Amino acid sequence: MRCLLLILSLKTVFADEIKNVTPESDTRKFTTVSPEFETWNVTSSVSSMLTVTEGFRYSDDFETNLTCAALCSKCSGQDIFVENSKKPGEKIQLYISSYYEGPGGGWDGSGCVPAIEMAFDDINARSDILPQYELRAIWNDTKCEAGSGSRALFDQLFREPTKIMILGGGCSPPAEAIASTAHYWNLITVAYGAESPALSNRKFYPYLYRSVSPATVYNYLRIRLLREYGWHRVATIHENREHFKLSMDHMHDLLKEANITLVTSESFFTNPRNQIENIKRKDAKIIIGNMFEDTARKVFCEAYKEGITGKGYVWMMLGWYEHKFWEKSKHAEDIIDCTAKEMEQAVDGYIGTTGTLLNDPAISKVANITSTEYISRLKLRLTQPENLKYDFNPYGATGYDGAWIIALMLHEAALVLEERNATKRLEDFTYNDPEMRDLFFKILADVQFEGVSGPISFINGDRIGVIQLEQLQTGCLEGWVRYANDCYVFMESPLTWIDAEDNEVPLDHTPEIIITYKRVQSGIPSYIFFIMCAMAISGGILALSFLSFNVKFRQQKNVKMSSPNLNNVIIAGSMLIYSWVGVSGIDNTLVSDWAFSLACQIRMWLLSIGFVLAFGAMFSKTWRVYRVATFKKPKRRIITDQQLLLHVTILFVIDVIILTLWQVISPWYLATDQGFERDDPNVANQKLLPYVDYCTCSWITYWFIALLGFKGLLLIFGMFLAWEIRKVQISALNDSKLIGISVYNVVILCTIGGAISLIIDDPSTLYIFVASIVLFCTTLTLLTIFIPKIISVYKYPEGQPISTMKSITAPSVSSSRDTKELSDSNSNVENVKLRKRIIQLEDALRKALGEGSTGDINLTMTSD
Repeated sequence: MRCLLLILSLKTVFADEIKNVTPESDTRKFTTVSPEFETWNVTSSVSSMLTVTEGFRYSDDFETNLTCAALCSKCSGQDIFVENSKKPGEKIQLYISSYYEGPGGGWDGSGCVPAIEMAFDDINARSDILPQYELRAIWNDTKCEAGSGSRALFDQLFREPTKIMILGGGCSPPAEAIASTAHYWNLITVAYGAESPALSNRKFYPYLYRSVSPATVYNYLRIRLLREYGWHRVATIHENREHFKLSMDHMHDLLKEANITLVTSESFFTNPRNQIENIKRKDAKIIIGNMFEDTARKVFCEAYKEGITGKGYVWMMLGWYEHKFWEKSKHAEDIIDCTAKEMEQAVDGYIGTTGTLLNDPAISKVANITSTEYISRLKLRLTQPENLKYDFNPYGATGYDGAWIIALMLHEAALVLEERNATKRLEDFTYNDPEMRDLFFKILADVQFEGVSGPISFINGDRIGVIQLEQLQTGCLEGWVRYANDCYVFMESPLTWIDAEDNEVPLDHTPEIIITYKRVQSGIPSYIFFIMCAMAISGGILALSFLSFNVKFRQQKNVKMSSPNLNNVIIAGSMLIYSWVGVSGIDNTLVSDWAFSLACQIRMWLLSIGFVLAFGAMFSKTWRVYRVATFKKPKRRIITDQQLLLHVTILFVIDVIILTLWQVISPWYLATDQGFERDDPNVANQKLLPYVDYCTCSWITYWFIALLGFKGLLLIFGMFLAWEIRKVQISALNDSKLIGISVYNVVILCTIGGAISLIIDDPSTLYIFVASIVLFCTTLTLLTIFIPKIISVYKYPEGQPISTMKSITAPSVSSSRDTKELSDSNSNVENVKLRKRIIQLEDALRKALGEGSTGDINLTMTSD
């Protein structure tokens, strides 16, 4: 109880003597061990008066009051042990000033703490190693920062008990700060994870040993790899920190000695975007990087966005990053705008270099455990409640070996002191004892053993170790070994390259490739041509069937009334259009240039003449219906088939004149259109230059305007006639509505087809589309005109009966308007006149059927 009260009263009694104390308020758990009192726990909220920075001073009173107590604590709030004196038979405690890197810095090394604590437990349990002593670790978190490392060191130096050695840190910046200062207190530092090349400088770090090799040794392996695969151009990029810069400067010297070109050397503080863009501009394919894992995430993200990861690129980075480091963000400023999937693709295949972190499992180590047993025990220890906050860290193995380095050195020093019969013992070490420091330093130089991380020995304080090369790959391939969620392979196994055929080694630059060009003619594939020809032939057979029907039943009343001569003209025009489908699909991929040129001359004639014959005859029949059904004053009208054929002939002559002038003034010839080049999928470094031969002529645009203008006027006239007779209901003129439907279909489909064909560039697609429109319009017209006649012939072989109650209505007949102008008294008279007109019309139709043999219609209408 007295010791506890002494601790709690320190801040009050000696507050005036403590300077630069960082005020912190936390809740800590105190455990007191005293020979006079039983062990007990108390929780109290106190101000941390033991966290002291440089500049701390204390009075003689303060030192005197602490002579009865030995304090051991963790800055992070771990237990504080208070001990008055050693019980008889108990081991003497030796305290090791220990440092780790918690989450929030450049590297999270907190997972090394359980491994090191396990090492001290194993050492303390041995009767042949320091049998009279017990090693205890006092921990401070350096956060992987030099400033935090210095603060943690002074916190331990000015706090009891006296520490006999320093273990740590695992990160280079705090290790440099600690080792550069600790020797003034005659303390030797054993670092278990710091790889900075600067720590090899004995002038600034005279009493430093480390259980890892310096980062510069990785460069020798990298040079060996560059030579192995014949890479002569590399780029480097590093985070702008001293230890990364020194390692990269060493790499540059080795590159120069190896006659390897350094295309660019980049460094950055926080955002590597500009540096990555410059590496891309320099066409670097082999990239070497040194940086912490948080900035490595940014580098890989920017590299992914610039397209310099994956196939054809090799990244050489450090190999001690955390498992799946690319998915973790420790600070808000570390958040990147790449998804986890993109990052996984970016880092896939990168090569890491690091010291061996596990020895051969078959070799028994100094602790009498193999590396496999070490991993099993450590994982079990991590399940204990006090260790749940830690994750497995591969560098725990070097921390475990670091603890054994200290133990073996202290054991040998104790024997030396005993042989000398010196009055001084290990527990008598003070910060003013250079003699014992020199003894420790000399013994450390000769320490050699098989650790769990590999063979341990030193040269000038640096570990002589084995360097391993790793490659990050998705999953573990055959022959690889998995441990701690990572995949490893022995050096004699070949590396694999992303998406490389036959594991071809990536080049260190974009090669100077000779591109060959091959002209490839684009045309209509033969199978498409034959399919469309088959459809056209089927249409031709259908047209011939209708022609046979029309000739056979030309005297049947229903067929006779529809003018079979004009029907024959429609069929003839349709067959020319069907022929056009076949001729228009011919090009010089199927026939010779001469045959193709001849096809160019013929196909415009076929389509244009076929259109005039088929639709000109249809429009003529429509015009006759219009003339018969839309009269205002009754009079005799004679409209014969010969007159209608004359109309068709006139349209035909106009078309022939236009086509003849076109043929004479601007004859058709072959031209070539060059397409866009594309890669040859079958031959490397070869470009395909597609081209297509087509028919053209001079002033082709103007000729098309003339021809299409003529056809357009014809279609407009046909639409007008179809609209005017839309309400005609004369059974004798039985195909008037069907013709109107055909005209509507042709106009609509031709308009849509013409517009879409203007935006189609591919000749095959254009041919399929236009030919399909033509086939559909022509076939639909034939079916619309002839199918009803076939049905009528078979249903009424003698002709369909003519009803006397049929009426004629048309938009141009204003009977309703005339009726409104009559008075009510004259309405009956008007009705009588209308009935007489109907009777006269029907008599004229009957006479026409009896008089003409060719389907001519003579209508006589007289006024009452």
